[in-house]
Amino acid sequence: MPIARAQLDDGSVLRYYVPEGTTAEDRTSIYAPAAVKKVAMGIDPLEPPETTLGGYVGEVGKGLASGAAGLVESAATGAAFLLPEEQEQAARKAIAEKGAQVQAGLRPDAGYEDTVVRKLAEATGSTVPFIATGAFGGL
Repeated sequence: MPIARAQLDDGSVLRYYVPEGTTAEDRTSIYAPAAVKKVAMGIDPLEPPETTLGGYVGEVGKGLASGAAGLVESAATGAAFLLPEEQEQAARKAIAEKGAQVQAGLRPDAGYEDTVVRKLAEATGSTVPFIATGAFGGL
């Protein structure tokens, strides 16, 4: 369980839980404010978040959507190759920005980031479209 630290306005240091692989930007923009809110509510920010069966069910839907969104982003980036050079670069940049926005909305909830259920749902979301279209290959 990685622990991050944040310097508060009063000079004290707040220690709080962050998931494995969290970027410095995510620690300061997402997890530090959440830790401050937890302290205000009387919750220990060093305690890892609880996971529930209902939470896993919600993560399956978001994981499927995240995997499918990644597939669409990759396909759109590949299709941009058909454009002239200047337009291709502009299209790739726009696709990457929009893809990042979509993925930010599908970010896993705290405690579910590296779970097998979430990773399997993401993999399924990016694979199922190929399997579904394979059925039409013989037509």
